[in-house]
Amino acid sequence: MNWDAINIFGPSLLLVIVVCAVIVHRDRIRSGQMDPLNPGLLFVFYYVIYNFIAYLRHWDFEIPGAELYAELALLGLTGVVLGTVLAHASQPRNPVMLHSRIVPVRPVLLASLAVMVLSLVMIVVMYTRGSSLSGLLAGEASDKADLREGVLSGASCLLPMVAAVWLVALLRARGKLRYAFIAALGAMFAAYFALFARRGEILATGFGALYLFHYNIRRVRVGVLVLAFVAIYVSLQITSVARAGMDGGVEGMVEVVEEADLKEFMSNLDHLEPYNHMLRGMELVTDGPPENTPLMGSSYSDIILQVPPQSLCPWERPEALSVWYARMYTPEVHARGGAWGFPPLVEAYFNFGHIGPLVVFAALAFAINSIHLRACRTARGSVMRFANCLLAAVLYQFMRNTVGGVIKVRVVGGIVPAMLMVWACVQFSGRSGRADWSQPAAADGKRTDQ
Repeated sequence: MNWDAINIFGPSLLLVIVVCAVIVHRDRIRSGQMDPLNPGLLFVFYYVIYNFIAYLRHWDFEIPGAELYAELALLGLTGVVLGTVLAHASQPRNPVMLHSRIVPVRPVLLASLAVMVLSLVMIVVMYTRGSSLSGLLAGEASDKADLREGVLSGASCLLPMVAAVWLVALLRARGKLRYAFIAALGAMFAAYFALFARRGEILATGFGALYLFHYNIRRVRVGVLVLAFVAIYVSLQITSVARAGMDGGVEGMVEVVEEADLKEFMSNLDHLEPYNHMLRGMELVTDGPPENTPLMGSSYSDIILQVPPQSLCPWERPEALSVWYARMYTPEVHARGGAWGFPPLVEAYFNFGHIGPLVVFAALAFAINSIHLRACRTARGSVMRFANCLLAAVLYQFMRNTVGGVIKVRVVGGIVPAMLMVWACVQFSGRSGRADWSQPAAADGKRTDQ
């Protein structure tokens, strides 16, 4: 390892240790123990994976753009530390509990089930429109591209959020029958995820349910947490293998998985999305921004214009960086209406130069940690805790796509409608629902206080 690499990776490791130590120390002061699911820790974990994992192989900067990308990653990590420290420092010395309405279990259970069924119907209808049942089972790429900006995108983003809410409400409900419902739901979603091979929905649903359970029902033990991460990772990798056989329908996907060397696949960096994501970023910082002109914040200011669907806009929406990348580097993907995830580290660099990653990731870290710290000052089952958990479920998206893309697709398309459903249940249920969350269910007989 040369001195250039040591000068970047040494401070990076030190910054990771510092920010993790700050979060763990503040957790111990606030609750007396470390919180392994703290969104601040998860944000740091995602940042390291998506911006440093390629250097396990390219630590000597032998490929173009590797050294510049590492410098930007160090600046962004510095911003994460600054934002995290500032968020914790801005909290009151003697915090008091904040008021936030409690989500009633039974109304949100029924409402989320209805929205889930509606979302699944929308997805099936949109896939089968102008196609046959075999087209649905095959998940043709052309159909997916045509529907990228349609109802399918919204239903696919809303479904994981609502499914996570339904799962945690079902776990909190009384009666043994809920386990049968959970098994049926698990089988249904396993078929859906395997059929369409959408890895983002696996992550969003898994992390959403995990966070909602952890912060509203019972603290998840570290051993269970490790098993959950392993299960999610294996599911993602198997889904990645299955995507190669989508043109052959379900049988083709099963055949590909059976014939693949899963052990080799799971240990090879080439198959990991963060690895290829970083290589794409190195290529971009080498080539420069569109028309070799700094964007000067335009990709962030255009968020307001990009959020509404094109069919509802009287104006032509500005081209997103992910679409620009597909048009310039993979025209065959762009011709089908597709796009690629665009590294937010590169987006910040294209807008504001070297200072961009520092400022953008400081702002993101401050917002994420501040929301979490305020949510922890509310009661179990509160609306604020639900919003914090759903946001934590999609944190990884802030590492793999532009800020505008995440806000449009995941926040506006998924979290906002899911929270509107929760808010409607609170407003029209006519009950507080406090006992449903703060007291143990009759069938459990266990305490849930952290």
